[in-house]
Amino acid sequence: GAVTSYDAMHAVELVIVAGVGPGIGAAVARAFGAEGFRIALLARDPTKLAKRMAEVTAAGVAAAPFVVDLADCVATLNAVEHVRAWAGGDPSSLVYNAFALQPGAADQLDPTESQRAMRVNFLAATQLTALLAPAMRTAGTGSLLFTGGSAALHPFAGMSSLCAGKAALRIWVATERQRSPDV
Repeated sequence: GAVTSYDAMHAVELVIVAGVGPGIGAAVARAFGAEGFRIALLARDPTKLAKRMAEVTAAGVAAAPFVVDLADCVATLNAVEHVRAWAGGDPSSLVYNAFALQPGAADQLDPTESQRAMRVNFLAATQLTALLAPAMRTAGTGSLLFTGGSAALHPFAGMSSLCAGKAALRIWVATERQRSPDV
């Protein structure tokens, strides 16, 4: 499908936090909110998202919840379009904090679930970057922030999908940073 493009005049002080949970995601939302940013909270579970939304808005942050399974390419695209409609333009920053756990021995993992985990742990971040970075570049401002934790650096027994996905994300970010140090 077509991707709507917004010009730099429509860039807004808005942060998408993809993967907003009770820890890093909520803390990042509150921190950016305290600086005056509006926050688009993206999460898969509507009940947990409603709880995070209540916590963040109770802290005085202007925010909106968007339920999305980042394992789904079309749903991810639709979520960005909904955020743009709510915000009236493109976000100025992305914080990618989503992850998927698929515990088990590597030789016993379901291949379909492994693909899903790789999508959430890595590929959805690349999709969101492709959707959001062009407007940031045009505006001459913006931030792309990615979390990965120690799973990107150290193997954890029984967590091969998480480690592989976050290691892929880490090296992709490092490669992009080399390619385009001004982004």
